[in-house]
Amino acid sequence: MPTLSDISLLTALAAFAILLRTPAAIRWPFLCALLAVLSGSVSMLNGEWQAAPGLVLALLCVLFAALRSPILRYRRAVSSPLILLTAACALPFWFFPIFRLPPLDGSFAVGTISVEMTDPERTGLIGRPANESRRLPVRIWYPAPAHTTGSRAAYTGRAQAMSLGTNFGQPWFYYTQLAAIRPHAIRAAAVAPGPWPVVLFNHGFWSYPEQNTALVERLASHGYVVVAIGHPGDAVAFRLTDGTRLDPWPGDASDSTADRALEDGIAAFMGGSTEEARFAGLPRFDAGSAGHRIDASARAWRDDNLFVLAELHRTQLPQLARVTTQADFARVAVVGMSFGGSVAPSACARIPECRAAINLDGESFDFSTYNADFGHPLLVLLTGQPFSALQYPDPATNPTDYAYERWARIGQTPDVYRMRVASLRHLGLMDLLLSAREPFKSHLYGVIDADRGIALVNDAALEFLDRYLKSATNNFPAGFFHRYPEVSTHDASHVRRWWLDHNSKLGCPPERVAAIVPVNDADGLRLGAWIRDTTACGS
Repeated sequence: MPTLSDISLLTALAAFAILLRTPAAIRWPFLCALLAVLSGSVSMLNGEWQAAPGLVLALLCVLFAALRSPILRYRRAVSSPLILLTAACALPFWFFPIFRLPPLDGSFAVGTISVEMTDPERTGLIGRPANESRRLPVRIWYPAPAHTTGSRAAYTGRAQAMSLGTNFGQPWFYYTQLAAIRPHAIRAAAVAPGPWPVVLFNHGFWSYPEQNTALVERLASHGYVVVAIGHPGDAVAFRLTDGTRLDPWPGDASDSTADRALEDGIAAFMGGSTEEARFAGLPRFDAGSAGHRIDASARAWRDDNLFVLAELHRTQLPQLARVTTQADFARVAVVGMSFGGSVAPSACARIPECRAAINLDGESFDFSTYNADFGHPLLVLLTGQPFSALQYPDPATNPTDYAYERWARIGQTPDVYRMRVASLRHLGLMDLLLSAREPFKSHLYGVIDADRGIALVNDAALEFLDRYLKSATNNFPAGFFHRYPEVSTHDASHVRRWWLDHNSKLGCPPERVAAIVPVNDADGLRLGAWIRDTTACGS
């Protein structure tokens, strides 16, 4: 909804137009125009680009009111057009609202702190100088005692919001209004006595750590410590406390060959129209990724999770220690969206205390997850938008169908949940779903009602984590499917049926195929060599 300055801007413009139709003294329309300029300037300084048309109109009104002779002669003539123009100035606020996050429904208030962590063991990552240590902005949300009051923390910074627009191919100012949003979390609030499970959250590529604040605040209000990791170089621009600016890294000029190799791999695997084509294309996808910056990013993000978790264990920082002393590091989950969703299972598999992972619409760039059992409860939530324009246009298949379970038993692992929401687009999994109305929302974020889409994602994550980190008996996923009929089970069993049939035709008995436990590259991100063989028997 519009802020107080936005309402003041529009009201002052309307009052200016109405007063022109009356015999009121000239000073009153003039004062209204000045108030409109002041209000519009405050909105613009707050990052609300929606106020720009109103501010321009307000400046014209001041100029018109300052010219005494024209205003006396034409005041009634311009009144009606000004009313229409004021109504037009309100349209940006309607189509692109300054949104509010949904109210908290947990038993706790929410506190938040931001810290920076430096890993001296890793240097020169993602476009940074060779001798520069990996530096990570980290934001944490946690349960606070009920009825806690205090100053609410900002949603995100202006520089980050400006960078987001550029990263996403939008005008640089498109997301600056995010800086005007005030979430529920109280800055540096007291911590409610725990111990609370720990959730590591990973944003999408080119995105920002607070992109799912509606989700993480809700989790914190239900008794979770949520740690959002900023991944510099592959995210928005970050300004560290010492003034260092970590900008998105566009890559090297010499990356065009690697880009073509990755694109060829995507076309071979994701673009395959048959199981045979996709199976044959998977090694090309692996090889194309291995020579691309995407591989370096996948490793860096995975290791960011491991490092941050270790730092939380051993921290001596007072503001952080008061949170971590109430955290239960024996109950950890890793969650992510898009590229962060790809990283979540990859990191979880390498964290002994990890009990579950959530992948929100991310293809897997950890190729050791292909034709291999993940070994932990996993929620994969897909949208109706393909990962790539090169992807084969069949919603019954998805590139993630080939990951997280052995192909001989895929679709039969009881704690691996694959779901799909056709009415959501990829970016609609973020808070940005609330930032536009029709006709723009369906193009950018999906046709689903914005409030319902946010509730759907939040309920899926909360109920899944409650079941596997808190052992709650919450009837997940049956109860979730009942409340959200627009969510369908995504069936990946087509891979199992084809794999068994394929090997049977090549003379490998089904029982032999089903009995084999593949050995993939567990320490890295590459496909196991055996997957390149003709059959699962390794002939």
